[in-house]
Amino acid sequence: MIHPNTELRPADARVGYGVFATRRIPRGTVSWVHDALDQIFTPDDVAGLAPLHRAALERFAYLQPTGAYVLCWDHARYNNHACRPSCRTVGDFDIVVRDIEAGEELTIEYAVVNVRDPFTCACGDPQCRGMVQPSDVDRFADAWDAEARDAAQLIAQVPQPLAPLFVGSGALARASAAAQRGAPIELPSCRDLVLRC
Repeated sequence: MIHPNTELRPADARVGYGVFATRRIPRGTVSWVHDALDQIFTPDDVAGLAPLHRAALERFAYLQPTGAYVLCWDHARYNNHACRPSCRTVGDFDIVVRDIEAGEELTIEYAVVNVRDPFTCACGDPQCRGMVQPSDVDRFADAWDAEARDAAQLIAQVPQPLAPLFVGSGALARASAAAQRGAPIELPSCRDLVLRC
């Protein structure tokens, strides 16, 4: 489920729609949580889909390390890529790594959601890599992991509208519990999100 202070609207002609903040969302806020309404498609499910459905799934879903596709039920599926994203994906959730002001787009790093083919990036950031490649996780994981860990230290200090979904034994539940106790927060590496063929 995507953060409630967001909306879907046109981003630009190249990417179509994007997810934008309707109010300020501070660093350390969980911006998305995998939830029970997200649909999961196994590789066998995907193989049985009509070509049009498979194409839509490949465009709007993310790929888990198991090879299953997850199609978000809400407008989270419209999160666009940026080489310096406002949110980092950490397994079953995304965390805001820098303050997002009202009207700003929420972006993620596509290399950690298993892009299969390199693509030319046009995010416009001065630090844009130019090409996003499946191997980017291997090169940048340490920096990306550190950025997510630093933001996660703030989980207990900022409003968390998605907190009712911080349940179970996943990384988010453990991070939230550690933050509440003032303990060090451990998160899985983004390397753990990548499908290894």
